Amino acid sequence: MRREQFDHLLRAASAIVGDDRLTVIGSQAILGSFDDSELPAVLVLSQEVDLIPLGDSQGKRDLIDGTIGEFSQFHETFGLWAHGVAEATGVLPAGWRDRLVSYSSARTPGVVALCLEVHDLWVAKAMRSDPRDVAYCQALAGWGRLSPSVIADRLAATPAAPERLALARSLAGTSFGTTQPWSPDY
Repeated sequence: MRREQFDHLLRAASAIVGDDRLTVIGSQAILGSFDDSELPAVLVLSQEVDLIPLGDSQGKRDLIDGTIGEFSQFHETFGLWAHGVAEATGVLPAGWRDRLVSYSSARTPGVVALCLEVHDLWVAKAMRSDPRDVAYCQALAGWGRLSPSVIADRLAATPAAPERLALARSLAGTSFGTTQPWSPDY
C-alpha cells in the first residue's frame, strides 16, 4: 500500500463514520511513521487497513466493513479495503495509547490517524503469531529500525498468557538473530 492509498482509506472511513480521528492497529499502521518509499516492499504488501473508530463502536465498525470493507464496491473499484476492528482485537503492551503516532497529510484534510508506534506494532503482530504476522515481524526486525531492548521491554509489559508471550519472545530471538534465550537484558 502506498501512502496515497492509505490516505484515501482514511478519508473514506472518516466520512463514513463521521469522525475525524481513527486508530490504525494493523500492519499498515507503519505508514503513520514512515513513507512507503522508505520501507521494504514486504512491509506494505497488505491492501487492508485495520481501523478502530472513535468510541470503538460496533455500529461504526460494521459501517466500515459494509461500505469500504473486503468485497465491497470500494474494494472492487480501488483494490484496497478497510476493516473495522475493536480495540480488544490487538494484544498490546501497557502504555500503547500513549505512544500512538499522530498522522495526517494534505491528502487527509481534518482527518487524523493515530497509528501504532513501530515497536508496539511488532508486538501486536508477534502476539497474533499467524504465519503472515510472523513473516511481517521478521521483515520488520530485518529492516534494522527496531531496538531489540525496546521489544523486550514491550513484551515484558504485555498482558498475555505465558505461552503466548513465550512464543513472541522466541520469535523476537529468531527475528533479531540471537541464539541466546530472549530476555529483557538482550
